[in-house]
Amino acid sequence: MVIDNNSDFVPEGLEQDIMDLRRVASLNIFRACQIPDSEVAALLVKEASVMLTVAVKVEEMIERL
Repeated sequence: MVIDNNSDFVPEGLEQDIMDLRRVASLNIFRACQIPDSEVAALLVKEASVMLTVAVKVEEMIERL
């Protein structure tokens, strides 16, 4: 997805925030794969799924502008 940073509707830095959110979610999934405690791993995966859902929803909102 391409975000037009020149648009009046997109706050400055939002594109970087979305990329950071996706990066942290990816790291959580990677960490979850390395943790032997399945409960902790499951929590990390759930947290990552929320982060990715937020990133996707924000991108969808931006596309509608």
